[in-house]
Order: sequence, then structure tokens, then C-alpha cells
Amino acid sequence: MRLQCLLVTRERELLELVRPALLHSGIDIEVRAETVSATEICVRRHLDGFLIDCDDVPGGRELLRTVRSSGSNRMSTIFAVVNGSTSITAAMEDGANFVLGKPLAPERFEAYLKVALVSMEREHRRYFRFAVDLPVHVHTAEESVAEGRMMNISEGGLAMRLAPGSNLEGSVRLQFDLPSLEPFTVQAKGEVVWADTGGLLGVRFLYMGEDSGQRLQEWLGQLYAQMELREEGIDN
Repeated sequence: MRLQCLLVTRERELLELVRPALLHSGIDIEVRAETVSATEICVRRHLDGFLIDCDDVPGGRELLRTVRSSGSNRMSTIFAVVNGSTSITAAMEDGANFVLGKPLAPERFEAYLKVALVSMEREHRRYFRFAVDLPVHVHTAEESVAEGRMMNISEGGLAMRLAPGSNLEGSVRLQFDLPSLEPFTVQAKGEVVWADTGGLLGVRFLYMGEDSGQRLQEWLGQLYAQMELREEGIDN
């Protein structure tokens, strides 16, 4: 799966300078010229990277802070482009990973991007949700037990379906088996972060033991590798 990056700028020159490097690195691009819709995107979705024109887009610096404090993008890679009003130190304090001044030097951006790709790809894998169909045992704080079916999973959490009318909220304990030649039962503590009336809910992992965390990462890594092989087969 290709990485996704949001560019927030009003300058065609800046867009035309960074677009080729991003596309060549396997990054799909969305572009916004103002911060209102950009803020809506970062609140609603996870993206692997952001490039924010802090000084020449009204509200750009505030957007930088919003992205860094958002629940789904607090670990995303952020490139801040400054033009005299915002210092490098201030942009870093606001949450930027890389700060570039105008006029932007293509070779410097490409060098920063090469470094950033490592963490961007890691975050992409961490947030990517794999569609699955597995049974899940859910234990509530009151020690009641519910049976669910896992719909998708990532390193950060999962979505599952319970019987309609189930009312789960707050902290829960989860238990599910990983399909493998050497089956392993993952045990984790989580928090219900959303639910609908049809029994579908999302759980964010809060804690799991070292063995469970390692086994889950290995299994998700295998799924990711299989997916990439399938995509390469289709592309070729």
C-alpha cells in the first residue's frame, strides 16, 4: 500500500517542487490550499505525512499544532516550510520533524525525505488495518464475558462486531487466537473508543504483554508481506 501525505500550500511553485520527489518515493498526495478542510482531514483520518506551509497559508502554524496533538496523527511525520515569520526552533517546538526555509532547495528536501521514509513506512504499517474474521473474547470490568467477531486489526487496535444491543464502554480485556502453525493466544487490555447501535465497535489497545505484542507484530508483518507480494504480482 502506498503512503499518503497531505500538502497544505497556496504556492504552485512549492507544489511543483515537492510533488515529483513524493511520487517517486511511492507517496500519494492530497493538496489543500487552506487550513479548514486540512484540519477536518487530520481529525478524521490517519495520514503518513504532512507538509505544511506555515507562514504563507493563514493558520498554517496552528494546523501544525493541531496535527501533532491529534489522536490519529500525533506520530505522523511533519515537514514544516517557513518563510521568515516562524523560526526553525518554534516550528520544531510546535511538532515539526523537519523544517525547511524558503526558497526551498530540492536537494535538501529530497535528503530529508529519504530520512523520513523510514518512520513514515513504520507508521503506515502500524496504522494499516487488515480485514480479518476471527473470534474475540471480551471481558468487562464487571467480569462479564461477551463473544465477538473481529472485523479488522492493526498494531494500535481492532474493530469487532458483537450481538446487537450489546453495550460495552470503557476498559475491556481482550483475548483472541492468532492463526498459525503454532497457535498463540493474544491477551490485551483495551479501551472502547467508538460504538454504533448495530453492535460494531472499535477498541484501542492500551497494554499487552511482551510476548503478545511481539507475536501480534510478527503476524501483522506476515500479513503485510503477503499483501505486498500480491500487489507486486498484480502490478507485474
